[in-house]
Amino acid sequence: MSACLFLIDILFVMGRWAAARFYHYFRLIGQKRMEERK
Repeated sequence: MSACLFLIDILFVMGRWAAARFYHYFRLIGQKRMEERK
């Protein structure tokens, strides 16, 4: 049971890390597109 919770915890942390990376990446793309429109 503890091993299962450990795996879930790792997946949760990895998911948060990936979400933060993708959010930052999409924000950079959004800024570049806004600059191109100007």
